[in-house]
Amino acid sequence: MLKKLKKTLNEEFKKRYEKMEGRYLGLENRIYTTIENRLANLEQKFEELSELLKDELHHRKEQNNDKIEEMDGFDGAIDSALSDKVELVKGALNTTIKDAKEKVDQTVEEVSKKVKKAKKAVTGKLKKKKKNKKNKESSAPASIKKDDLTQIKGLGAKITAQLEQQGIVNFQQLANLNPSQLESIDQSIKGFTARYIRYEWKKQANNYL
Repeated sequence: MLKKLKKTLNEEFKKRYEKMEGRYLGLENRIYTTIENRLANLEQKFEELSELLKDELHHRKEQNNDKIEEMDGFDGAIDSALSDKVELVKGALNTTIKDAKEKVDQTVEEVSKKVKKAKKAVTGKLKKKKKNKKNKESSAPASIKKDDLTQIKGLGAKITAQLEQQGIVNFQQLANLNPSQLESIDQSIKGFTARYIRYEWKKQANNYL
């Protein structure tokens, strides 16, 4: 049962980790896609603006032949300024992409650490529970007399074995159980108190004394 519980918990943590990792990866992809699309749109707009300016310059050249040299110089300055602007925007967007990726990687790493820590804590609790169970199984002193509790009507071998883990191994102990002890045993053996009363196990146990 402990192995099954441990396997179930490990699978549950694995599923949660994969789900969270998938979310962050999806977020990372959306960030990159959005930024790349914006960068492409900006580049396209800069190119369109550059073409419009060039057309305007050429149009003015035709109307002002005496200023051709001056306009040629201005044309080159515009092209250079636009190129510098595009490079600045690219640099800023690349920095933003890099920062976003680092934050996503950092978050995924933190989540991974938390999952590992949780798995370690659960594993520790399972080991502790298993150890306590072994201690309970060997808690009954060898000097205590053991009776065949299956002689009592309604008390089978399975419940007898569970009672032995609780330290109840003879008729005297079964007959002397108080409400507090019954409540404690009922937490480990579901429905024990109800059967104890229904089958009058106290009375039956006293008959064997």
